Amino acid sequence: MKVTIIKIRRKYYNIPTDWNELTADQLLQVMDVFSNKNYAPEQTLLKLLKILLSMSYRKWFTLKAEDVEEYIYLVGFIFFETNYLTKQLIPMHNGFYGPSDEIGNMVMKEFVFSEHFFMQWQDDKENLDLLHSFIATIYRRSKPNYNFYWNPDGDPRTEFNENICEWNAKHFIAGWPLNIKQAIAHWYGSCRLKLVDDNPEVFGGTGEPAKHGLISIIRDVAKNGAYGKFDEVENIPVNLMMIELNEVVEEGKKLEQEMKK
Repeated sequence: MKVTIIKIRRKYYNIPTDWNELTADQLLQVMDVFSNKNYAPEQTLLKLLKILLSMSYRKWFTLKAEDVEEYIYLVGFIFFETNYLTKQLIPMHNGFYGPSDEIGNMVMKEFVFSEHFFMQWQDDKENLDLLHSFIATIYRRSKPNYNFYWNPDGDPRTEFNENICEWNAKHFIAGWPLNIKQAIAHWYGSCRLKLVDDNPEVFGGTGEPAKHGLISIIRDVAKNGAYGKFDEVENIPVNLMMIELNEVVEEGKKLEQEMKK
């Protein structure tokens, strides 16, 4: 990980210049800033710079205007959509465990449901029930007596169960702090965007996941039976499925070239 060091007066500060360099606490503070609709744009920028500096209010109020002007540009990465947050900064909350970095251990059956609730919530941000159902899909209790040190399954979470997740959404996730829920949604959204951008041949190349129907692709894979029966496809890791789908695209291109010849 790169380290950016700046000097303000006689003190040096390590400052993140990428979403993945944020601490969990900084991420939650950023979510708080963006959820406050009363901040003017200038206030938002100043709040964000203070967060990145991890500076107390006592020190912050001693800064000169020229100090702030010199480094305010450092908050710019927060506003670039292609600056992905793929590092799992909130791996566990209140006994519920989330997926690994870049949703690396998510399988297809939970991905179908997470996509369903996430996309519906994107269209209706006021509907927190959808947000809770989405988070309950990917954040689950740990398996009984799971060895976190060895992590033998690469995933401590219990197997996805739609009914249990809905119960958890109503009775547990709904009570979580809003900034935690927003941070999880931002992380997931960034991971799925990177998934689309990393697989342009599969998703059509424009980099816009909403227009490519991730759910439709998953259903088609299960429908044609190329990778086994439906229950077998359900348990294939998402990242592995992307590799196989890219192979299918390449094979299709080769076949097309052969037919032209």
